[in-house]
Amino acid sequence: MTSRFENGILCEVYAKAVPELVDDEGFWFRLNRKLTSWKSLSDPSMGDFVYELDRRGLPEMVLRNGSAKLFRTGSWNGFQFSGTPEVKNNSIFKPVFVMREIPDTEISFPHRAGYLYMISNTMQQNEGSSNDQALITKNLRRLYKYMTPYVPQSPRAAYVNVRDLELGMWTNYTPSYEEAKIWGSKYFKNNFNRLVKVTSRVDPDNFFREEQSIPPNFS
Repeated sequence: MTSRFENGILCEVYAKAVPELVDDEGFWFRLNRKLTSWKSLSDPSMGDFVYELDRRGLPEMVLRNGSAKLFRTGSWNGFQFSGTPEVKNNSIFKPVFVMREIPDTEISFPHRAGYLYMISNTMQQNEGSSNDQALITKNLRRLYKYMTPYVPQSPRAAYVNVRDLELGMWTNYTPSYEEAKIWGSKYFKNNFNRLVKVTSRVDPDNFFREEQSIPPNFS
């Protein structure tokens, strides 16, 4: 079975992990997400202008007026849409990609040099479809497990702004250092120990806390 993105290796991995995501013809979801203009300023019904993802071959974004193609970004090459010109220096701002220039230890966010992608696994039920939460959770866990060989290890990294409570949560009022390290090392890597020292100094009573916050440690 192949996905519609025949050259999309990541799509193939997802298809193998959760084959229910691909139909009998190999098409992904049969979803067509797009932005559509209003018919007029006073009429919010569907107009003629459409901005959407063209999934034939390598994906690209296109703007159409009816059947006429007005603009295309060029196919995605793994870094950017190939037909989109690079943003250059101008009198207003100087664009600089700084992820690799800032050391991992400079601030709490450690996922910098060497990281190519951030993967967010989500599932959304269409209106009228089965709302089987157990099946949704099962499929997400299968996908998460299947992606293990393709993501950083020791620890497996996670993005703190997309919280994953399955990494662990407090089991009592104040978790132990070892308990908090389970999720803290995934979010902050080696910066976790430094953040524990900060919490111990500025919030020794652990007033500012939530399910996966960083506790003080006085041991």
